[in-house]
Amino acid sequence: MSVFYAPSLQNEQTHYQLSEEESKHCIRVLRMQEGAAIQLVNAIAQKQADKAFKIVQYFEYNPKAGELVVIVPALFKLFSQLMRVHFTPNKSREAIASSVGVHPFVAGELLANRQNYDPKKIAAIIALLHEYDLKAKGVGNSQMNSAELLKEMVFQILYA
Repeated sequence: MSVFYAPSLQNEQTHYQLSEEESKHCIRVLRMQEGAAIQLVNAIAQKQADKAFKIVQYFEYNPKAGELVVIVPALFKLFSQLMRVHFTPNKSREAIASSVGVHPFVAGELLANRQNYDPKKIAAIIALLHEYDLKAKGVGNSQMNSAELLKEMVFQILYA
């Protein structure tokens, strides 16, 4: 089941009219499939290690579903947004949405997830992502395949 943040909706309503922006956002979100990279990013953001490693295992058996060269930029986007949230003076959902340039629902998720990573940890993770991006592209990596690199990277993000 998909859940959407829409404070203006009333529980007794049976039909809803979404704005053009909201409908485009819903379409993008609902195209998500089981094992999609966005699910891994969300699990890492929420520090749900069990869920993250189940998704990594899915990617291990379905390499095309979760390529490291796609996952690393998605994680970089998450952690750069979390860093901006930490240093935005006004911590309201609307101010974060405006500052980071995301939908207010996403801003709320970022506000909740910032508690999981302090700025120092985020900076270390961004450096780690750079390292694994290079390894995924063959720089300094002679032995490990993409699945092994992904598993190691997720472990280091969650536990280092």
